[in-house]
Amino acid sequence: MNENVIIIPEIITQLDQAVSDTALLDANNDVDAIATWLREYKANSNTFISYRQCAERYYLWIHYQGKDLAQVTREDLQDYQDFLADPQPREFWCGKRAPKGPDWKPFVAGLSTASIKLQFLILKNLYNYLVAAEYLQRNPFLLIKKMPKPVDKGIDRVLTKKHIDYILEYVNQMPNETYTQEFDKEQANWLIKLFFLSGMRISEVANGRMSDFIYQRDQWWLRTVGKGNKYGEIPATEDLINALANYRRFIGLPTLPDAFEEYPIIIRRRGSEIIPLTANMLHRLFKKILAATADYIEHEDPSAAYLFRKSSAHWLRHSSATYQVEAGIDVITVKENLRHSNIETTMKYVHKDKTNRHKETNKKFKI
Repeated sequence: MNENVIIIPEIITQLDQAVSDTALLDANNDVDAIATWLREYKANSNTFISYRQCAERYYLWIHYQGKDLAQVTREDLQDYQDFLADPQPREFWCGKRAPKGPDWKPFVAGLSTASIKLQFLILKNLYNYLVAAEYLQRNPFLLIKKMPKPVDKGIDRVLTKKHIDYILEYVNQMPNETYTQEFDKEQANWLIKLFFLSGMRISEVANGRMSDFIYQRDQWWLRTVGKGNKYGEIPATEDLINALANYRRFIGLPTLPDAFEEYPIIIRRRGSEIIPLTANMLHRLFKKILAATADYIEHEDPSAAYLFRKSSAHWLRHSSATYQVEAGIDVITVKENLRHSNIETTMKYVHKDKTNRHKETNKKFKI
């Protein structure tokens, strides 16, 4: 994927400027090609608005994947279908309705199955047009005989203890013959444990610093600023502090942080320089680990492999909340740990897992 951080407003501005250009463009790039197609519909304002929104979202996504219109495959289209149903990372793609500007996001939430089908019909039209114009040589949408259903939104977005063990097992066997391999292994181990044991959002981790770990009243805490600039303090468990210490020792820092450190919670090395990982980089790194775990356990547990390929870092936040509740931690405490604005959000996690629910029902409910 493209290692550059995609800046949504700049790309949308490029598309808008190209569409408003009244001159007939010789399309030498994807932006001009899409703009030429869109101008065919300017006479019908409703169609034009719908088609432009569809094209914007698609172009932003393929740019995020580091591809162009000609490089998209049938497999990419399945990924895009799943993405439309649940755009991830959510903090990057979704937001409240707003005029186009620095705070504008392409989505408010995931799309329905009917809306996704409409998006694909519009994009099929786009590719047909560009093939006819000889800008593209093929239309991958023609390979879709029947659209498979996107990821079931009814799937519990929670990784079980078995799934967490699978990930850590994969990480534990990662090669470490070179420094780069050893760095990737240590970073993956810290990444998984940090997300699960803290329940932090991906944006919170991206903005976090080592100095956010604070020691007060003989206890370690992790400070963070979340959605709506809401400040929170997360109990840093013994397991989390041990994982932190291991990671710090590997990257050459003292075992525990002090109050004045400005190092990122998860680092990226650029030569001798230490820089933070952005939310997009964290998302891609997490997806890479999950995809590799899926390959690792494919033959042993195909259903788990399928789940790994559909999950994201945010699933570990759901998992953290679920396990805290199931461990018997008071729901008010879980609410504070997860920095939920209201108790109703936390109450969604107050449920017995399906396995135990089935066992109890089968045992007690008889004729």
